[in-house]
Amino acid sequence: MKTLYHYTLCPYCRKVRISLNEKKLNYTKILEKVWEKRPDFIKIESSLSVPVLVEDNDSRIVSGSIAIDEYLEAFYPETKLLGNTIDENIEVRKFVSFFDQRFYADVIKNLIFEKFLKKYFDKYSSPNSTSIREGKKNLIEHLEYIAWIVDTREWIAGNFFSLADIAAAAHISVLDYTDDIPWSKFPEIKAWYLKIKSRPSFQEILQDKVHSITPPPHYSVIDF
Repeated sequence: MKTLYHYTLCPYCRKVRISLNEKKLNYTKILEKVWEKRPDFIKIESSLSVPVLVEDNDSRIVSGSIAIDEYLEAFYPETKLLGNTIDENIEVRKFVSFFDQRFYADVIKNLIFEKFLKKYFDKYSSPNSTSIREGKKNLIEHLEYIAWIVDTREWIAGNFFSLADIAAAAHISVLDYTDDIPWSKFPEIKAWYLKIKSRPSFQEILQDKVHSITPPPHYSVIDF
């Protein structure tokens, strides 16, 4: 049995969870609040970062969503998430990189970290209003780009479902949980996201609960 150390509002962790589900792999989740610096977790991952995937009997420990994605694709290729050709692979990786690097830095870090997680890492810090305003501005700009993408093709990387869609949905679902997505302004993204929400691999994401943060009523509704 695989064990995944994760945190609920971490888009990288959500990306790995969806990938595991798409590949129909059984695993156990352990909620890891990295700011607590739990000694048993430090023994597994000294950098105190999630996600971390541990194979049976600690036979293999894979840290970080990129490494985990590569590991899953290499060892469980029956369900391919990186495409079937070199060109598809390049396109998928391009968008995964966009969401995991650019989108995270411009939006997630400025909104989710500042508003909800910063207090856990430094109890004397307060949310930076300038960062939050910048995050909201960046979010709209990136959503306009994503809307153009999904309006011109069936899925993010082309006419096939891939890790690019999983990465996009992981980040967007975190923002949806905190009610930061203006869905009425982006019907193209909403139509794409409804297809993601209807996939069996995504159902457990819709059941996520975070202490002290109540999601909007539409969060767990597939067709909202």
